[in-house]
Amino acid sequence: MSASGDEEQALMAHQRRLLWRNFVTPVSVVLTAIAVAAWVVAVLVGIDDPDDVLGWPPMVFGGAAVLPTAWLVLEPLVAKETLPNPVIAAIIRSITAPLLPTLAIFVTGVVLLLVPGVATRMVAEGAYLFNTQDGTPATFLLALGPISNLIMAMLIGLGIAVVIVLPLLAFLKPRVAMEANAYDTGESAAKANTAAIRALSIIILLTFLCPAMIIFGGQYGWGWMRVLGWVLIPIGVVAVVIVVRTQRPAAGAEKWFPASAAENNRRAADGDADHPEAAPTDGPAKG
Repeated sequence: MSASGDEEQALMAHQRRLLWRNFVTPVSVVLTAIAVAAWVVAVLVGIDDPDDVLGWPPMVFGGAAVLPTAWLVLEPLVAKETLPNPVIAAIIRSITAPLLPTLAIFVTGVVLLLVPGVATRMVAEGAYLFNTQDGTPATFLLALGPISNLIMAMLIGLGIAVVIVLPLLAFLKPRVAMEANAYDTGESAAKANTAAIRALSIIILLTFLCPAMIIFGGQYGWGWMRVLGWVLIPIGVVAVVIVVRTQRPAAGAEKWFPASAAENNRRAADGDADHPEAAPTDGPAKG
C-alpha cells in the first residue's frame, strides 16, 4: 500500500474517532454511570414517597440523561478538535448525546423489573411517581422513563448549544463561529463578520430569554423579570439590523444571505471601499 493510501486511511480513522465523540467520550461514560445510578435511586426512593414530599425523584426520573448530554454539548468549547465545526458539533450532540444514556436507562429498567419485589412495591405503595392506575410498572420503567429522558436531554442540550456554546464561541473564538455560519473569514471581512456573528448570537440568546422572562415573570409575579424581558426586545431588533447590514457570506454561500448580499452589492455599486469584492447583480457598477 502506498504512503498516500496509508495517510488517507489514517485520516479516515481519525475522522471516525472524532465522529464517535459526538456520541460518547470517557467523561460522558462516567457521567452516564452516575446518571443511571441516580435514576435507580429516584425509582427506589419514589416508591416510598407516595405524596411526593421530597419532590426530586420525578425530576431525576425524567431528566437523568441531561447530565452526560450537557457535558457532550459543552465539550466542544474545550476540545482541541471536533467533527464538524465546534458550533455544529454542539448542535448535533444535542440530538446524538442522549441516545446512549437513554439506552442505558432502558436496560436498567429491564433489570429493575426483574428484581423481586420492585414491580410489586410500585403497585402496592401507591407511589406518586408511578401512578399505576394509568399504567403498569413496565410502562413507567421501559417507556415513560427512557422517553422522558430522551426528550428532556435533547431539549436542554439544544438550549445549551444555542444559549451557551454559540455565544461564548462568538465572543471568544469568532472565527470558529463564523465558519459554522458560512461567513467569510478573510481579513477584509473579519471585522464586519465578527460584529455580525456576535449580534447573531445575541439574537438567538434573546429569542429564548425574552419569552421565558416574560412568561415566568408573569406566572410567578416577578414584575422586574417581565419588564426586563420586554426591555431586551429592542436590543434584539438592533442586533437584527446589525446582522443584516454587516454579515458577509463566504464565497458560494451568497444564496443563503439574500438581504446581506443585496446590501453589499449596493455598497459596492456606491464605491464602498470596505466591500470591494461584492459585485452588483442588477446592472453595471458605477464608474
